[in-house]
Amino acid sequence: MHAFAETYLSDAMGNLAEAVDYSVNACGFCPDEFNDAFLASGLAAAWEAGSPKVLSGMSGTELAQNAFTRIGRERSWPEPLVTALDRSPEFWAGWVLAYYQWYSARRFGDIRRVLPLSRIVKLYTPLHEASENRFVDRAESFFKARDTRTRLKCRRELAGMSQSDLARRASVNIRNIQQYEQRVKDINRAAGATLRAMATVLGCRIEDILEPDVPPTP
Repeated sequence: MHAFAETYLSDAMGNLAEAVDYSVNACGFCPDEFNDAFLASGLAAAWEAGSPKVLSGMSGTELAQNAFTRIGRERSWPEPLVTALDRSPEFWAGWVLAYYQWYSARRFGDIRRVLPLSRIVKLYTPLHEASENRFVDRAESFFKARDTRTRLKCRRELAGMSQSDLARRASVNIRNIQQYEQRVKDINRAAGATLRAMATVLGCRIEDILEPDVPPTP
């Protein structure tokens, strides 16, 4: 399942690419400053929720300006950058980040912790002429190398609960929880009532304990 309807994907990729490019090459911010402003402003959450206004209702330049303004960094903004055929590494980084978020349905905050924009920019030279799916493969390798825990286990540990605590409070069989965390059973196929009960106890959304569906690249 992707993050939002594919009809918005082209606009979304172009706008995030332009936003990163403008932030760095017109305004002088570093890539991670835009990354953090995008998250702190609430625009990333609106993007993840599929808001047409954020995905395609404003230009990338306006997206960047809104992100920084919302966190109190308003300034006299430079003119938008002139579109060029030779895209900058920052433009490419925003482009593939937008594609990866759509493709994987990961939250931007989760991506930021493993693969900040500054790190994506450094992948420009080996990957910018390849397809976006090559970047997906590389990004997934970073996630697998960093943490093999399921989202359910991460949320449970963050809440300071044992498996038995969660089982008791959510009225879910502890064996099921163990199998979800070991990926023996697919949590994405769990009953809705089970998912709601666990998410409620953990204080998160159901989406936060589901596993991202990233099919293999052809």
